[in-house]
Amino acid sequence: MSPKIVLIDEKLEQIREGALSVFAEKGYYSSKMEDIARDAGMGKGTLYHYFKSKEEVFDFMVERFFSEYEGMFQTLEKMGLDEAVDFMVEAAFSLTEKEKRIIQLLLQVWGHAALEKQTKTKVLIQQVYAKYIEQFSGFIARVKKGEKFSWKDLLIKPSNEFLSRYFLGQGYKDGAHGLALSLLQGFSELIVFLKIWEINKFEKQNTPLSNVLTTLKIIEKDFHFWEADSMVKENGGLVYRIRRKLKV
Repeated sequence: MSPKIVLIDEKLEQIREGALSVFAEKGYYSSKMEDIARDAGMGKGTLYHYFKSKEEVFDFMVERFFSEYEGMFQTLEKMGLDEAVDFMVEAAFSLTEKEKRIIQLLLQVWGHAALEKQTKTKVLIQQVYAKYIEQFSGFIARVKKGEKFSWKDLLIKPSNEFLSRYFLGQGYKDGAHGLALSLLQGFSELIVFLKIWEINKFEKQNTPLSNVLTTLKIIEKDFHFWEADSMVKENGGLVYRIRRKLKV
């Protein structure tokens, strides 16, 4: 790699660090290019040499973040199953503060972009997230390859994942970001079991309405339990203790 390319890459990383700091402090929509330049330790003219707007800076951050994860999945494909599982578990528990802040930023911008027309930022996030879900779900389905598919998994597994993230993991304390992340985790679990169904060659299964309704009632009881449990932890009170006990 030539010294010039190394220098450019160092500058881009410097800008990414500065932008991440500013976005975390002020929020994406209140940040300005001069703020990014200041935190990146460079003049505004230098910053504009690389990016014309903060939207371009953000798009670069998203692409760089997911390209790093794409490399991880390429590494996983070359590993044996046991080695790959250990690798994923270690990765899940070793997210750096920077990576956590980037994920929070993605959720913040995605929430606003979802209310807008088909902007470049919205399209970019949709594309990279869809690609991530495809890769991650394919890996998990590979891990669960021996698992027999049941139609109930399409209801129970995503619901359990959401309830676990939002209530047990106290995602509700993180406001809209916690809710969004919990829903995304539930959606990811749905994709995993669709992949498992695909591995099972889309085996036909009967889904009587009465059985579907029974399964939904079980999920509803679980929801009431975790709702009451969270309220007991937050506020206490006899009523919620009783509701938690009865799952109503």
